[in-house]
Amino acid sequence: MKVTDNSILGLIYTLILAAIIALFIGITLNTFYPAPSYPTGPIVEYKKIEEPTKEELEEERRITEEHQGKIEKWSETSSVIIVVSATFLVALGLFLAGKLSILPNGILLGGFFTLFYGTALGFQSQNRYLIFGVTTAALIVVVSAGYLKFVDNPFVKKERK
Repeated sequence: MKVTDNSILGLIYTLILAAIIALFIGITLNTFYPAPSYPTGPIVEYKKIEEPTKEELEEERRITEEHQGKIEKWSETSSVIIVVSATFLVALGLFLAGKLSILPNGILLGGFFTLFYGTALGFQSQNRYLIFGVTTAALIVVVSAGYLKFVDNPFVKKERK
């Protein structure tokens, strides 16, 4: 039995491959560039009867803001890494389309899922110019790759009718 792009098994494989690719990219990022962890233990040890002092509350606020800054910086960097990876996957999927059956579809869809993940991280970073720039660059690369693949590929001889 030959599995084709249109078969149910081919569709299931494409979806599973896409999900595994997106998970792999996210897990790889978290393994080699983990998010900053929140300071462990109680930041301010509250006394059961007494209210925390102004100094204790100020220290807790300072630590929380410092951690939030680290998270935003991590989100910016992670977003760029993820969107670049997703763009590569989409370009690879387009390059392999027509050469292989089913596999390019999973790679394309995995790149699509990964692109959503990277964009969500970019929104978390609060740096709208960074995410705009990275997403614009990804759009240009993906549209260019699609154009070369489907519209005007100078490397492929066009068939004459």
